[in-house]
Amino acid sequence: MALNTNALITVDEYLITIGSYDAPTPAETSRYEQAINWVSKEAEVYLDRTLVSGSTATEIFDGLGQPHPELLHDRYAAENAPFITDPTPKLYVRSSSQTWSAVSQTTYTWKATDGEIYFTDSGYFIAGKNNYRLVYDYGYANTASIPADLKFAGAILVGNFFNLAEHQGKSTETLGSQTFSYNMNIPKVATDILDRYKR
Repeated sequence: MALNTNALITVDEYLITIGSYDAPTPAETSRYEQAINWVSKEAEVYLDRTLVSGSTATEIFDGLGQPHPELLHDRYAAENAPFITDPTPKLYVRSSSQTWSAVSQTTYTWKATDGEIYFTDSGYFIAGKNNYRLVYDYGYANTASIPADLKFAGAILVGNFFNLAEHQGKSTETLGSQTFSYNMNIPKVATDILDRYKR
């Protein structure tokens, strides 16, 4: 077994998070990799997005023009983030003859981490129905570039994976005079972190 390219964390990062500094055996490493691969895939399903690069998106949206005298539609938040800036995000506008033309890249810029594109120098999206198209690549470059809080959520999910496997079918367990309860739900701290990355 090996880590998939969409892994949220590495085996070493998981072990450090749980406070284990002993080198795992090959069998343990394989077990950790299997769990990391599974939770990474499930996190992407939960978020309905790809986290590690390799994805290209095309979005068509309405320009709103100037819906209010003091408000210009000058920015657009894409459905995915962060942008990968090589190649750069490309913006197109549809003419009245229904042909697409590239918008000059000197008139707009972007915030890669937020997945937002915006006009500079008082430009704005001209009002129209489905008259803008944005094409961009998105995701983190690799596991190493995934933000720390997302890695922490991954570690929590891996721990939860092992907890579920160990206590499958049990809601409580008694050891001597003590009774332990098991919560079979995804820990709220993990979903709170993941929810920050929903678009």
